[in-house]
Amino acid sequence: MNRSRTQKLMPLYLPFEMITLSASMKSGGIIRTIMKRLRRNRHPSYGLFRSHYFADNLASADRFLCQPAHTLDNLPLLWTSHVRCFGGEVSHDMYNKFFGQCRELLTAVERYFLSEKNSTDMIYHSNVEAKVSKLVSFSETSAVQKEPLQHWEQYADPIQVSPDAVDVDLARLVRDLTAHVALEVIYGKDFLDRNPGFINDMWLFVDNAFTLLLAGLPRWTPLNPIRMGVAACERIRGALMAYYKRVEQRQRDLPVDYGADMTDVSATVLERSKIYLDHSFTLRQRADLDMGVAFGSSSNTPVLSFWYLVHIYSRPELLTQLRAELAPHVKIGRNVTTGKREIASIDHTALYNDCALFKSGLLETARLSGGSTPIRYVNRSTQATTTDGVNHVLHPGTWVTVPSGNVQKDPHVYPDPDEFVPTRFILDDEGNRAVRFGQLRVFGSGAGVCKGKTYAIKEALAVVAGIISLWDIETSEGYTVEPPPSDNNKIPSKGWRVRVKIRAVECA
Repeated sequence: MNRSRTQKLMPLYLPFEMITLSASMKSGGIIRTIMKRLRRNRHPSYGLFRSHYFADNLASADRFLCQPAHTLDNLPLLWTSHVRCFGGEVSHDMYNKFFGQCRELLTAVERYFLSEKNSTDMIYHSNVEAKVSKLVSFSETSAVQKEPLQHWEQYADPIQVSPDAVDVDLARLVRDLTAHVALEVIYGKDFLDRNPGFINDMWLFVDNAFTLLLAGLPRWTPLNPIRMGVAACERIRGALMAYYKRVEQRQRDLPVDYGADMTDVSATVLERSKIYLDHSFTLRQRADLDMGVAFGSSSNTPVLSFWYLVHIYSRPELLTQLRAELAPHVKIGRNVTTGKREIASIDHTALYNDCALFKSGLLETARLSGGSTPIRYVNRSTQATTTDGVNHVLHPGTWVTVPSGNVQKDPHVYPDPDEFVPTRFILDDEGNRAVRFGQLRVFGSGAGVCKGKTYAIKEALAVVAGIISLWDIETSEGYTVEPPPSDNNKIPSKGWRVRVKIRAVECA
């Protein structure tokens, strides 16, 4: 790869320096003092390398990050993931297409998943009610004659222990369920039915190879985790290539391979496919760029949803309060065929706007799980104003990271920052309880914010609301799980075994 395509790759040292500096600044004491002495003269940052600014003391991080892309650019970070992690094509043709059309492609996601109205339409379209109603499968007459497992149960090791109870790994169950909801909304039901291992391959790649590849290890490294992850990544690429071939066939009114049902393909996919066709992207190039969409749509909601459920089910009083708040908006009925209780409807608009305690608890979970660290490439000189009111110049060709984790654990901003306080984000304005994000940055900030941020929050609210309204969950004997420590934003590697039963609740 020539210099024109490598100069916008993130330096290999940057992730290590970013993690080290962030941990050092939070640790306090002598380590923090030493790091302060390493602060470069006339720069708002710590560190050893001139091409990286670690800006943890900006007067207004949000204002700084909202600068346009021709000043602060997030595309070089995406290009780095494309090259190092996903093994995407790095030809001159692909480089030009990536930086020429990527913003247009991202807009196709943002249009439907970031705006309030369209994200609400998408969450209604996702049919969370039906999926959460089938959280686990069991037969009320026999533990042998079980219902077919749903996609999200396949790897959660469900074991029916009685006609009305199933032991299952809730961590894996929620992880796969939330990913399934998001991916089906984007790519359609046929895609996941035709590729039942797609979500598991995503986790094989993320859990085994992604971090190592981002750190700079080549994809041919003879380590089993990388081999396993890269193989899964290639299967994902193949599935997306075949998928976009079918999308193109539909758009050109040609016979669709396998007679696949493409009627529920999202407007986002159709819009992105049109861009791909207009600019002569090959099938490989289309799949390369959509890998970021597939992974991005399923990276935040599973973690947030799972840990919120842990907080709720480990606090019986909070569970009771939330069920009472949600009851007017999550209706429980009976299936006309089986007679089993199920979720009849969810008022998603009310979940987002009217359930103050429930929404505030979700934001508190996000705060405790550790802050995001937006990374930008400096395209042209810009100023950064620090808390002491001094303006500093950031030079073109450098990188800047703006960690938010320090703020999220700052006792001056959040009293008792290590405690889970579900009411923390509620403001009482003359009797009207409203939830405000304040200084909390969820899923990034500024122009590079996650393009599906609004939808992701609404999906987490919907999934958690559905589960706690319909299902009783208790920890299986011998299994415990603690809420995430500082900066832990992962699903627990050993899972969380629980016993799940349908809740005895009156139907609407």
